[in-house]
Amino acid sequence: MNHPKEGFRTVRELRCADLMAGCNFVARGKDDSEVMKKTAEHAKSAHKMAAISVEVEKKARAAIRDAGAFEPGGPSKA
Repeated sequence: MNHPKEGFRTVRELRCADLMAGCNFVARGKDDSEVMKKTAEHAKSAHKMAAISVEVEKKARAAIRDAGAFEPGGPSKA
């Protein structure tokens, strides 16, 4: 993984479509934990999942990737 230039932060993202065909939701955050929190909230409300199983969590964490970098204080991609 490339390290972002000094002064920039990497954005992490998970595309729900990578796990649930046809869903356009994208969770973005500063780290995997933030992405997983947003993903869990989405799964509960949009997909009626009361809880995320260990198997689904493993698949979701594996699907998280770098979405790019942004300059703090600049326009946000998240």
